[in-house]
Amino acid sequence: MESRRGRTLWFGSLLVAMLVTGCHKPTFEDLEPSTMKWSLAVVGTLQDEQQKQAVQKLADNVSQGSLQAEVAWTAPAEAGHTLEGLASRQGLDLVLVPAGLPNLQEVAAKHDMLRFAVLGDPAEPALPNVRHLTLDKKRLYFLAGFLAGEANRQTSEPFTVLVDQIYRNTDEEWQWILAGSRLAGRKDIPVQVQAAAFLPPDDSENGNGTRSVFPRPQTVNLSGKAMVLTTPVPDAAWTRIRQEGVGVIRTGESFSALPEGTRVLAEPLYSLTDALREEAAELTGGKWAGRQKVTLPSKRVYQLPNPNLFPDKGGIATRLELFEEQLAAGSLQPEADQAAQPE
Repeated sequence: MESRRGRTLWFGSLLVAMLVTGCHKPTFEDLEPSTMKWSLAVVGTLQDEQQKQAVQKLADNVSQGSLQAEVAWTAPAEAGHTLEGLASRQGLDLVLVPAGLPNLQEVAAKHDMLRFAVLGDPAEPALPNVRHLTLDKKRLYFLAGFLAGEANRQTSEPFTVLVDQIYRNTDEEWQWILAGSRLAGRKDIPVQVQAAAFLPPDDSENGNGTRSVFPRPQTVNLSGKAMVLTTPVPDAAWTRIRQEGVGVIRTGESFSALPEGTRVLAEPLYSLTDALREEAAELTGGKWAGRQKVTLPSKRVYQLPNPNLFPDKGGIATRLELFEEQLAAGSLQPEADQAAQPE
């Protein structure tokens, strides 16, 4: 089937459905291993022909033994509709979908005997038939600090970290960012900016009887040329970010598109192969259980859509790959860096 035109983030629009012949089980726990023939359908949109071929090769590779794969394509705007259609199929046992589909919770609640695996959602799954597949948060934050330090190499200003609440020095996420920054040779401390600081002052009283003291958007200080995003960005912030030429590094696992003109330095990389292997193994082994958040055993957690925005341009990709391999092998450990720092 020909692919319809879609936007970028090919993995963000992938829907993967696993089908199995036979009757539905009454529950998702305590399943017995199955010897049935599993059928796997991949529905997605791609613009890059090379990526399309990679997905087709993946489908061919899993079409052996107890698995049978098929590939179909759709437009990103129709992903929610495609999910509803898949959920209505007879014999469907599991659907693997990208995070961010607005109707996912509604469809999952309606089809409560169908399993849903959500690729790239850091939230805690609330429904018993849903589980989330995520990346290693420690590696994400550690490498975000490294990449921000590298992107900020040509300025003496520290880079910015957009946060929900200001991190304390002892917070693990903050320590991982600092360790990654030191890996890039930075000795300064990143500047934390709360997302709420971009919003207009709230004249209503807070719960403790005080009033909001957040500054107006024009007074927010964006330091350096790189920003690590640890929380959703208010719409009011994007104009400032683009005007000041700040490149962003995403740590959140959302597939939502960023405003046009955003200088994206790095964003999480999700391996469809890893996700398929994880879900296939859990299903065929009778071990799949909902209301879980699972860390995928991926060797890579970042991709660089614009490596030329870094001062050393193409060289950053080689260094990132090296550190990713060392982290996966355990030879590079953020905890060791933290332990070596003075109190």
